[in-house]
Amino acid sequence: MKQVFVSKGKASVHEVGIPSLEDGMVLIRVHYSFISSGTEIATLNASGKSIVSRAFQNIDKTARKINSAVKEHGIIGTVNLIRSSLSKLLAVGYSCSGQVIEAASGTGFSPGDWVACAGSGFAVHAEFAAVPKNLVVRLAGPEKLKESSVVAIASVALQGFRRSGAALGESVCVVGLGLIGQLTVNLARLAGCRVFGVDIDANRLKVGKESGCCRVFDASDKNLQCSLNEATSGHGVDCTIVTAASRSGGVIQQAISLTRRRGKVVVVGDVKLDFDREEFYRKELDLCMSCSYGPGRYDQQYEKSGLLYPYDFVRWTETRNMQFIVDTIGRGVLNVNSLVYKTFSVNEADKAYDCLEKKRPLGLVLTHAAEQKPSYSAHMKPKVCKVAPVDGRVRVALIGAGGFAKTKLLPILREMDGVVVSNIIGSSASGVLNVAQQFSIPEFGTNFDDVLNDQNINAVVIATPHKFHANQALKALNNGKAVFCEKPAAITFDQLAELKNFFSKTEVAYQVDFNRSCAPFINRIKYAVAGRSTPLQLTYRMNAGAVPDGHWLKLPEHGGRIIGEMCHLFELALNVVNSKPSRISVVVSRGKTSLSDPRENVTVSLSFRDGSCANIVYTSLGNSAMQKERMEAFWEGKSLVLDDFISLKGYGVGTNFDQKVSYQDKGHKACLKSFFASVSAGKPMDRLVLESVFTATQISLIVDNLAQAGGGEYSFELLQQRNSVLCAV
Repeated sequence: MKQVFVSKGKASVHEVGIPSLEDGMVLIRVHYSFISSGTEIATLNASGKSIVSRAFQNIDKTARKINSAVKEHGIIGTVNLIRSSLSKLLAVGYSCSGQVIEAASGTGFSPGDWVACAGSGFAVHAEFAAVPKNLVVRLAGPEKLKESSVVAIASVALQGFRRSGAALGESVCVVGLGLIGQLTVNLARLAGCRVFGVDIDANRLKVGKESGCCRVFDASDKNLQCSLNEATSGHGVDCTIVTAASRSGGVIQQAISLTRRRGKVVVVGDVKLDFDREEFYRKELDLCMSCSYGPGRYDQQYEKSGLLYPYDFVRWTETRNMQFIVDTIGRGVLNVNSLVYKTFSVNEADKAYDCLEKKRPLGLVLTHAAEQKPSYSAHMKPKVCKVAPVDGRVRVALIGAGGFAKTKLLPILREMDGVVVSNIIGSSASGVLNVAQQFSIPEFGTNFDDVLNDQNINAVVIATPHKFHANQALKALNNGKAVFCEKPAAITFDQLAELKNFFSKTEVAYQVDFNRSCAPFINRIKYAVAGRSTPLQLTYRMNAGAVPDGHWLKLPEHGGRIIGEMCHLFELALNVVNSKPSRISVVVSRGKTSLSDPRENVTVSLSFRDGSCANIVYTSLGNSAMQKERMEAFWEGKSLVLDDFISLKGYGVGTNFDQKVSYQDKGHKACLKSFFASVSAGKPMDRLVLESVFTATQISLIVDNLAQAGGGEYSFELLQQRNSVLCAV
């Protein structure tokens, strides 16, 4: 399909794969997409700035980012991140309309439905869009399809007006008569308000007058305040809605001056909040921010997971705002045709953005209707876009185009002898296109099934969000592909059971990226403790750092941080101790104030059959300036300390044991090398390694259950059922 991107201040059209349909999503054939004059000109301008100019805008912040990236990803990984920013193609568009091609179960939509949709990264300028159900609203029919493509921008205006609380007969001043400003004027007029408009552009003032402003004013007029006071019997307006964009605090200051005592100022546009407190205080004004389309915006549980806010408690969500907009347009009450300067075909996107930059119209529309409209059938599934063939002994498809793939996996894979990354698949067309260009990957797409059906692909590397790991791995394994999967292997007991069942009947190369066990320092430690005559006392502390609420890692469908991250430490303990676990004890950190997620701060004690014990502390409460990981081990009069995979120091273990390096090696390269050695040799996964993977996964699932219960114990020896808990605290 054709999709519009911007890079280096220019727009271009690229052929990319149709987005894949995931749970809770609706696949739409786009007929019209609306180009917003404000947001998209800002994106276009930002893409044209050099990375140097962007860096020097805030050099201190840039330095902190670089230092953080080097610490987390190393120099090579950081260089790859910078390179990806130099010529990155940005997907644009966030408001469109079209017809449903396919819908996941439970979305409430069916093929053939006429819809409008919103959302950056979803409702893009492309021939097809996969959009979460809460960002899609149904139209009565195709009659107002083109006009309804403005749904997202109009919903921003509607939410701003709702925040004002303006009632029938009250006076409203709209500062900034761009696209959102003009829509705000229309909506305020429909609500029975007396509307005034302010702008510096004569043409926009003229349109504002035509849109329903009873009077319009030039923002640069020194007599503006006096004129508006005169028009409101000396009081000032009840509410001022700021839809302008400005880096000057003068816009807010002006809004304050135009608003009556005890009135309200609503900020919709991107303006600097810098004003004189005195007048604001004297008038006892309310300052109110308006967040995009309405309640639900930027809440991943709402937008991506499909959570609905109860109608009785949140009357106007972003979805309900969107539905109101398209219904109002459908009834002919809200007319937006006058705001559309011109319509371009998607093939003319470069001309459209050139027009946007030079003529600064209020709005433009892109059409995406092909000469022959395909029917709603299975052939609409996404297809891989092939560029050129690549010869290689082991042909690899990388599934996932996120940060870890770019900073860790791809730099290693492309340097490995006999391994060729010939395909990359991701959920975002722009994401896979950018990564494919940066790393010279010849094939790219958005449909995992195309890889499964490609007989030339020998192995699959899975680096997708955690909820997909087990299902994607099993699909690939059942199609005869060797699989290297990022941790975790599974996020539920049922998924783990499916993996175990598969490997009880089949032998194939499969490895989970429990890389720490392959790290050079860990190999030295395992060698040092091998053949010991006493149990091993092991402590491991991970200063994991806080993750903001709403981050995908904390969403329930991805399993949480114990299953997704702490599993690393359980697998490492199993490898270092080299004994089967016998008991698990979990203590959750609790205080007077409740933590957002108790599973982020746990202490886990693993007891082993040989008498050894591993005490593992995982916390998000620490300071990021402190090193992330520390291990201490004690046995038969000997000790060792591993600090953040930078230094290793032993006591009583020999004079040549100590080591210190300048760059962390956590074993990623060695882990991948081991996997591809098996693939090249046609060997299956080592059964001992496979058992370690499954046991570590089982431990993480048990610990997660115990942590959610507030703590407790589990015995492998007494109770073998998966949820057996001896004691819950």
